[in-house]
Amino acid sequence: MRIVIAPDSFKGTLRSSQVCDIVESAFMRHLPDAEIVKVPLSDGGEGFVQAIINTRVGSFVNTTVLDPLGREIKAEYALLEDSNTAIIEMASASGIELLGEDELNPMLATSFGTGQLIRHAILESGAGKIIIGLGGSATVDGGLGMAEALGYTLLDSNGKPVKRGGRSLNEIAAIQDGNSLPEVKRTCITAACDVNNFLVGPRGAVMSYAPQKGANGFIVPILEQGMNNLLDLWTASGMIEGELPGDGAAGGIGAALRAFCGADLVSGAELVCEITGIKSLLAGAGMLITGEGCTDQQTLSGKLCHIVAKFAKAADVPVILISGSVKLDNDAISSFAECAFECTKDSNMSIEKLKANAESNLASIAEKIARIIKMSSTQQQFRISLPR
Repeated sequence: MRIVIAPDSFKGTLRSSQVCDIVESAFMRHLPDAEIVKVPLSDGGEGFVQAIINTRVGSFVNTTVLDPLGREIKAEYALLEDSNTAIIEMASASGIELLGEDELNPMLATSFGTGQLIRHAILESGAGKIIIGLGGSATVDGGLGMAEALGYTLLDSNGKPVKRGGRSLNEIAAIQDGNSLPEVKRTCITAACDVNNFLVGPRGAVMSYAPQKGANGFIVPILEQGMNNLLDLWTASGMIEGELPGDGAAGGIGAALRAFCGADLVSGAELVCEITGIKSLLAGAGMLITGEGCTDQQTLSGKLCHIVAKFAKAADVPVILISGSVKLDNDAISSFAECAFECTKDSNMSIEKLKANAESNLASIAEKIARIIKMSSTQQQFRISLPR
């Protein structure tokens, strides 16, 4: 039996390649005759560049950028050898993994470093095409930091430049492009979005994602008001005509890439699945193991596990989901997977303890699944025997 292991990263704890290795190790102990196919994936967040480089010939480029709080760090992107295409991962420069739990603050966090990566890829590497993965960001700044790094000037009602971070969303009254990098508009930019949310509203960038980036109940409405201000400004000036799915990705940078760079928005999960050839790998497979750090309503909004499971269902391949935390009911889970296994039962565990126990928790669950599969001699029995 061929078993395809194709997870996303477990945000903040394990990269998708680590998840693949841990699950493979457990399965090989109990199912030594199985054909294991490992496909580390990403829907635009952590591991996006590596997921593509795993299947394409390319090289990494390192440069110095500013992290979400304005500190200098080393970040990287990749250049594909068969084209002048740069693969950029927003999380490398503006990711939530770059900050400590006590540093999360969407009022201050900026996407400036992401703009620096785009600028470097165009000017220093000569990229004529850029694919940028959106996900895992620490920011809710509407991509304004990125725009500033690309030469745009953002002014308040007094004609003064605004400060970086989400705190300035409601202060912006004008956008000047006199110093913007002209090469940006001549570069074909594709934004690989990890979600299909719009920019504003109940499923927008702020309401859906700002709390997990440090926004409390007081800050959320301020950011939402500011994001509406930014949308009004973009539409009034003709920079965009309205909202599209994916605009709310990575704190609104999806919409910003359209407004400032003329980018196209695509599903990051579907793009990576296409590049890695996951459909052909699933054809004739006996099982798909996928996984992520937290399975909740966001999973159903275009996240990797939901997309790859959809391809598996189309190929009549049963799906097992391994998640750090499951926050969907059985009906929602059964819409895309036969069953879900949760690695962490203690929802109050600190992030430090989660990180320390991540590998052992995952290994334990993988061992459990492998033993169950071993006891099932047919796929039909397998479907019945796994608990929900």
